[in-house]
Amino acid sequence: MPQFHFATCMMHPKCNSTFSSVDIDSLVDPVYLPIFLGSWICKMKQNELQHSQVTTIMAAIDQLLVVVVVVMLVISLVWDPLLAVSSESSIEAEALLKWKASLGNSAASLSSWTMAPLSDDNATTTPSPCSWFGIACDNTGSVSQVKLPAAGLQGKLDNFSFSSFPNLVYLNLSFNQLTGPIPHHIGRLSRLTHLDLSTNLLSGGLPLSLANLTQLIELNIASNSINGEIAQHLVTNCTRLSSLDLRKSRVFLFGSFLSIIH
Repeated sequence: MPQFHFATCMMHPKCNSTFSSVDIDSLVDPVYLPIFLGSWICKMKQNELQHSQVTTIMAAIDQLLVVVVVVMLVISLVWDPLLAVSSESSIEAEALLKWKASLGNSAASLSSWTMAPLSDDNATTTPSPCSWFGIACDNTGSVSQVKLPAAGLQGKLDNFSFSSFPNLVYLNLSFNQLTGPIPHHIGRLSRLTHLDLSTNLLSGGLPLSLANLTQLIELNIASNSINGEIAQHLVTNCTRLSSLDLRKSRVFLFGSFLSIIH
């Protein structure tokens, strides 16, 4: 019987044959039987090699997928808060611009309040309201202070969207010519600590929603045409209030406030 070698098998024309391509006579032929068996062994070795390669490739793909998932998770953890801050900043900017538009020509001091690019270098970047006159932001880029005393503003507070500023802690609009009542929705400023609306032309009574400003430390509404009384629940809720200025106004007080009135 002829000796069989793998090298001979690989070179023999029947090496790549399969059971379907070899007739029955060849299987019993003592000459071709070793060649057929060698071909079959070659196929098995090739299949084992291919399986090993596939296993290695699949393992590499699995590792790559793990890396991709981790990278995507990190990006989402970093990017989602940035998108949230950017969205919040955009809402605040739009609210400020809407109020500016309601002030008409008296808003000349607010010329920096614009959504236009600050320069050609950042033409694709929306400017943050943090850079606008009278506006300050916290470390997240959200508006935390609006300081516009004696800015020559004429208009009403009805068009100021207080609910658009969840992180506002300081609001000073004193020494302007703001008219009308203090809006009920000022009570949306749940983090507000300082409110100064003194020396304006505000009228009407104090809204009951002021009692929602539980963090309020200073309230100044002096020199306005505000009348009425401070509701009892304002006394109960605003426990941090330490400075209250009602001079030149017609607001009735409860005894609980007498120790902090100016």
